[in-house]
Amino acid sequence: MNVMTITWLTTIDNSGLFVCSINKKRYTAELLNVSSVFVLNVPTRDMEDTILRIGSCSGRDVDKFHKFGLQICCPGWSSSSSLRHEHDDKKRKTIKNAIALSDCIAHTVCTVQSKQDQGQHWLLVCKQEFSWCRKVYFEDGKRFRRNSDSLPPYLTFLGSQTFGSVV
Repeated sequence: MNVMTITWLTTIDNSGLFVCSINKKRYTAELLNVSSVFVLNVPTRDMEDTILRIGSCSGRDVDKFHKFGLQICCPGWSSSSSLRHEHDDKKRKTIKNAIALSDCIAHTVCTVQSKQDQGQHWLLVCKQEFSWCRKVYFEDGKRFRRNSDSLPPYLTFLGSQTFGSVV
């Protein structure tokens, strides 16, 4: 179990495909050889310090969840046992061992579709399988952005300890 800070995410199409790059030496790269399922968690501006601390150490050496007081949950803030319908079988199987950060405002369960060797990095082609976001961040049911100025904007990590936020 691990959590990392990632940048260099680029969408490929409107069907949920995207690419990302990960250094082959990262602990997360090792874990993705064991399971191709991972969760993208979307943090808010007030989580910047925590995100930088997460990215400053390796889960190979440190239990980041304990060290940084990260609270985990099932993606979508519910349990996989709450999925009761037959069409939920794929979802249940996919998210069975997936974990998410409960303080984040959105969770997207993803699977690695292919991996290309790019020297020091893997270029991963991934697919968004299932997504959830807090209702207050789903403006008018169509756009992923906050419904009120009183809510913190969500972050995007630009690399080199730099963030952008969506207001």
